[in-house]
Amino acid sequence: MNAIKWIAARALLVSAGVVFYSQSAWALLPIQHWTEPSGARVWLVQSPAI
Repeated sequence: MNAIKWIAARALLVSAGVVFYSQSAWALLPIQHWTEPSGARVWLVQSPAI
């Protein structure tokens, strides 16, 4: 029974870590978007490394 609790606790911890890191990854990339007069939608992610 303790093994099942241990596995469930580890799964919960890993899931929380994945959610935390995925949210912080989105915060690091500022995404700009706008619509051109022609109706084209533009999404821009600036990267000084390119």
